[in-house]
Amino acid sequence: MFKIAALRNIRNLFPAEEFPFYGGFGNRDTDAISYRAVGISLGKIFIINHDGEIHHFNSMYRKS
Repeated sequence: MFKIAALRNIRNLFPAEEFPFYGGFGNRDTDAISYRAVGISLGKIFIINHDGEIHHFNSMYRKS
C-alpha cells in the first residue's frame, strides 16, 4: 500500500494528460501489483529474483 500511495503522489505532480512512468522494476510480485495500480502495463514490469535474473512479470522470459 505504501508504494502505491507513493507512486500515486508522484503521478499527481504531473498534468492529467501526461504519464510520468515508463516501466517498473522490483524484486517481489507485490511490486508488480503496485506498478499495475498506477497504470504501468504488464509488458513493462520486470521482476529481479535473488539470483539476479530479470523476467517480465507476465511471462517466463528470463535474462541474467
